[in-house]
Amino acid sequence: MWEMLRYLYAFFVAIPPFGYLVTYGIVYAVTKNKSTAHLRALDVTTILLLSAVSVLWYNVTGGKGWLAVLTLYVLLGAGLAALQRWVRGRIHFRRWLRGLWRFGFLFLALFYCVLFGIGIFTQ
Repeated sequence: MWEMLRYLYAFFVAIPPFGYLVTYGIVYAVTKNKSTAHLRALDVTTILLLSAVSVLWYNVTGGKGWLAVLTLYVLLGAGLAALQRWVRGRIHFRRWLRGLWRFGFLFLALFYCVLFGIGIFTQ
């Protein structure tokens, strides 16, 4: 059972857009709400992209991929907290966390595409 789940997770990490489509389809079938399905699919895909970018970073650069992703999130989080403090005068933790997660998706998707392209052309 655990082996099957491990292989399924590895498959979705290898192809994160497929994970987005599957999650979107399942959530939309249950809720019949496109907006909710899109947001939940983004959340699940972010988890898949975290693993995918870490592995791609390691394969392309030879460095520690999880450390690069962690550094990205720390810098992004600090920037978002400073921006929220500057605009609103205080930090609303729930909004900050949601913003960090969604901006993280954008950056991770960009890094995934770049590292995937570099990995293909250098091999």
